[in-house]
Amino acid sequence: HLIGLQMWESRAIPVREKRSSDHIVQDCVMVTSEEGHFYYKTTVAPDTPACGIFLITDPDKTVEVYFDYLDVPCNTGGLVSFVDGWEMNGQFFPSVEDHPKPLAQRFHEFCGS
Repeated sequence: HLIGLQMWESRAIPVREKRSSDHIVQDCVMVTSEEGHFYYKTTVAPDTPACGIFLITDPDKTVEVYFDYLDVPCNTGGLVSFVDGWEMNGQFFPSVEDHPKPLAQRFHEFCGS
């Protein structure tokens, strides 16, 4: 959950600047358990590898993702994937046998602008 705090200015107590919860993603693979706003812009080079931002938490928690802006054109092969678990080379962890939800509820892909 993202929580917004409002600070009131007081003449007796100096106002401390709000800490930024913005994260500029500069690596092709990023793993984090931090909340906040994440910004990623891919390069347009044809040899750009598939990149991932892995948001992790405890198994009993829910990760919520909101897109303020999304430009992943389907006609150029753009794709966004969400996996409840971990996917590597077409294999999912935990496996279908070891997860209470079927794979159709754990894996979603989409593209668009």
